[in-house]
Formats: sequence, structure tokens, C-alpha cells
Amino acid sequence: MRKKAALYQAYRASLAAASAALEIHDVADAARHLKSAPEALQGWEWRHLRNRLDDCSAVVPLPAGGDRFRMAGAAC
Repeated sequence: MRKKAALYQAYRASLAAASAALEIHDVADAARHLKSAPEALQGWEWRHLRNRLDDCSAVVPLPAGGDRFRMAGAAC
């Protein structure tokens, strides 16, 4: 039981540290903290923070004859 509690505590600490790093725009530090989070517990909140590391844009083609545009947050 203590081992499970310690694992959850480590996970929460990793997420909190990653979130704090993102607040000051330190993407490298945030990535390091997310990488250290126990893999077995990585849920939606981990994926949410991980997705915030990527600030790229993508080109999305429009129907034939259409222009292209940039969409923030799209997969590259």
C-alpha cells in the first residue's frame, strides 16, 4: 500500500513540476519532468501537459482550388 501511495505521490509531483515549468515557458524542464512520471499512471492529465509542449503549426489543405492556412496547436 505504501509503495502505491509513493508512486502516486511521485506522479503528482512530476505533473506539478511540469506545469510550473510550463508557466515560465521552460519547455525542456517540463519535458524532463513529464518523462520522469511513472508510465503506468500517465493519464489524460499527463497527455494534456505533454501536448502543451508542442507549439508548432501545420498546413491543412483545403478542397481543390482553395488556399492553405495555419492552425495553431495542430500536429506537425
